[in-house]
Amino acid sequence: MADDGRRMSTDRFYGGVENRISVLQDFLAFIDAEQPTRQGVYDWVAEHTGGGGESFVDRNLGFFESIHLVRLEDDTCQLGVYGTRYVQTHDPFVVL
Repeated sequence: MADDGRRMSTDRFYGGVENRISVLQDFLAFIDAEQPTRQGVYDWVAEHTGGGGESFVDRNLGFFESIHLVRLEDDTCQLGVYGTRYVQTHDPFVVL
């Protein structure tokens, strides 16, 4: 929960409730193919989602890293163990 009592959500990052799975798949495929810099991630999110600014993306990347979807090393974003598994299988239970 946010400090003001609202529930936190990554829906904006995922492009809204209706598109969240396809955007997540596209995002992880992008990370897999490009191993982008943090700036590359910011640019991708700005182009493909309704996500906010860099601090918004950083919070979501921190969450994705905490659940091992991505791994941040220096200025590079790579797939984490569960991100890799999800890209290989597209099994939603991997990310649940």
